[in-house]
Amino acid sequence: MKTPLLFSTVAAAALTALALIAAPAPNAAAQTALARAQVAAPAAPVALSSAARTEALTRASAALNRVANVQGRFAQIAPNGARSTGAVYLSRGQANRVGRLRFEYDAPAQFLVIADGVNVATIDRALKSTTRVGIGETPLYFLLKPNIDLDRDTRIVQVARSTSDLLISVRDRTNRVEGVLTLILDPTTYGLKAWEVVDGARQTTRLTLTEQRAVASLSPRLFVIEDLNDPTARRKR
Repeated sequence: MKTPLLFSTVAAAALTALALIAAPAPNAAAQTALARAQVAAPAAPVALSSAARTEALTRASAALNRVANVQGRFAQIAPNGARSTGAVYLSRGQANRVGRLRFEYDAPAQFLVIADGVNVATIDRALKSTTRVGIGETPLYFLLKPNIDLDRDTRIVQVARSTSDLLISVRDRTNRVEGVLTLILDPTTYGLKAWEVVDGARQTTRLTLTEQRAVASLSPRLFVIEDLNDPTARRKR
């Protein structure tokens, strides 16, 4: 059974966050933040082929591999049009270790998406529930794995460039994850600006990254998954 693309958030993700996550309720700050953060629709992107396509994939992979520890903000538009914002923390994979990520939604949402290197969990404090899926079954794996090679790791759907964006659309090569993930990068620096997921039901989630900054380290506690389904864990809160 295929797993629907998770980045309703990336997380999310990736995370309807992708399609496994119910979108948080819109908040008052989201409209303003989205207006400022949302990436403008590219003007007539041109599909790349041959040497230009190979170069773009190589440079994009290298840029993603240079990322270490980053924190910033995100703005999300869910498939139902709900808009939300929050903080994002990313610690990329090193050596043979898959990286970790945390999406922390702004109030009034009581929602977290955490990737701990093994699983991706969606934590809904309002419903007191934690849902997990293996990270390899989500598109987050392609961003958090060590030694990213987009051409090798994914099935490339299209590579296109406009004056404002480089768009790389990929599918899961193993067919475990349905849908298409489009990475939206700066065409000059190849820095990741946003991503968009079209899941197996053809619903689209877009997540834009803002205020990104590199940091020396991030607390491991940010990436601990709290199991709200465990009555013992609830009593300790």
